[in-house]
Formats: sequence, C-alpha cells, structure tokens
Amino acid sequence: ILLTDGYLANGAEPWKIPDVSELPKIEVSYRTDPEGFHPFLRDEKTLARPWAIPGTPGLLHRIGGLEKDYN
Repeated sequence: ILLTDGYLANGAEPWKIPDVSELPKIEVSYRTDPEGFHPFLRDEKTLARPWAIPGTPGLLHRIGGLEKDYN
C-alpha cells in the first residue's frame, strides 16, 4: 500500500515513520516500443496499466471519455 500526501494530511492520530531504507523498492518499467501499446489495457496479474514517459514518439495518447481505441 502506498500512502499519499492526502492520506497523511487527513490522518488524525500519530504514527511512527518507517525507516525508508527498509521499505521495498518500487520498480517501474516504462514502455518504449509503440508496437502493441494500448494505454488503457491492464496487466492480467497486477492490473497495472503500461507507463510511457510523456512525449515518447508513438506512445502518445489522450485521457478522457469512454471511447477507447484498443481493439
């Protein structure tokens, strides 16, 4: 579970800050190949969507609406 600043700001009780060196590293892999890139599909195992660095040629997409062109 990743706690965001919104969760921290709305918290009402004190808690111990964990040792950052003991937290597991969050691995991120970015897509670089436009072949088969569908930004709205999810990984079956993790349910995560593919990440692309903004501005990567061939991996540009627009977010919004119900229309998804991935079939």
